[in-house]
Amino acid sequence: MSWGLLSSVMITIVATQKVYTFFTWSLPLSAVFHLLFPTSKLLIVVLSLAQYLIFYVHVRKHVTDEEE
Repeated sequence: MSWGLLSSVMITIVATQKVYTFFTWSLPLSAVFHLLFPTSKLLIVVLSLAQYLIFYVHVRKHVTDEEE
């Protein structure tokens, strides 16, 4: 396994861990929020978009560092 592939695997693992940590905190808090304040499903859409943003920002940070 080359170092470039190993590096990209580690970047993906760390980015995935950040997304899991985000959901570990955000899903229970959003459930409590929904119980206290009946809202639309927009919060779930925002959480879904936030997971992609977290993953993208983390991976993009390392990709731009490697290109320079």
